[in-house]
Amino acid sequence: MGTEHPRFDIITRNALTGVPLNYEVHLTYDDEFVRRYTTNNRAVINATSNRAGQPWRGPILAFCGYINPEALEKDVVNVVDIGMKEYSYVVAYLIDAYNQTHSNAMLKGPKVRAVKVRCDGDMENGHQRFEAVTVPRLHPQLQAFGDISQISQVSTTA
Repeated sequence: MGTEHPRFDIITRNALTGVPLNYEVHLTYDDEFVRRYTTNNRAVINATSNRAGQPWRGPILAFCGYINPEALEKDVVNVVDIGMKEYSYVVAYLIDAYNQTHSNAMLKGPKVRAVKVRCDGDMENGHQRFEAVTVPRLHPQLQAFGDISQISQVSTTA
């Protein structure tokens, strides 16, 4: 990364669903990436299905950590790798940052309450079979089955 202009963004909630994290995801990249790099970051293109709010270029580093509330400089302590949940928050951030498109506004618009049904393998790991979740109206799973019935629209809009 360019050492002259590193950028540090902190993610505390999912940019698309608004769900908060219990800790912070730190994202660092070259603040001058559009000028310094000529090609778009293929990992960002693939992770966001080409819906990123801007043409991200150059390397991006993401990690989880907690801020020491007693430190004057807000030092990050207890740095850990990101898991799949945190990865999804990074992807949501990359889609949302600087994104003024109509489709992004719809993703951030009204949500639908749904039920996640876990498979038997997840049940063996101690999870409950059913879990209430909130998803964007444009979630691919909702699009796969066509229109939502009128009664479901009335009863599930968050």
